[in-house]
Amino acid sequence: MTHIFIIHSTTDDDFVTKLALSLREKGLNTYVDHENILAGEDWDSAIENAVQLAIAIIYVISPEAVNSANVKAEWNFCLDLVKPMYPVLLQPSKIPYRLRLKQRVDFTGNYDKALGTLLKSLQIHFQPQNEQ
Repeated sequence: MTHIFIIHSTTDDDFVTKLALSLREKGLNTYVDHENILAGEDWDSAIENAVQLAIAIIYVISPEAVNSANVKAEWNFCLDLVKPMYPVLLQPSKIPYRLRLKQRVDFTGNYDKALGTLLKSLQIHFQPQNEQ
């Protein structure tokens, strides 16, 4: 099943859980590591498989995410696979070099307004489950 893969730091789990729920309420299938990787699964294999199956990527940017080697490896892998990527700014942060030219959705202010902007962008690459 295709999905939107959400890259993030574990320190941002609460926001990512809320975001994934908001997207699912709009009919979009999401993949979030702390929700989808089962006990006993190999983490790296699960992430690699999920990224390869993803139709789009959301990268939640925060200082912790920018400084995480695992997060960096994930978004670089996504870029190498030429997956559509939607950077989401959760907290003011230094934007990684390879992502500076990508338009970001700013979630530092109004959540609902930012969610609307993100949903509009995602509609280009991802049809809701009930329309497939």
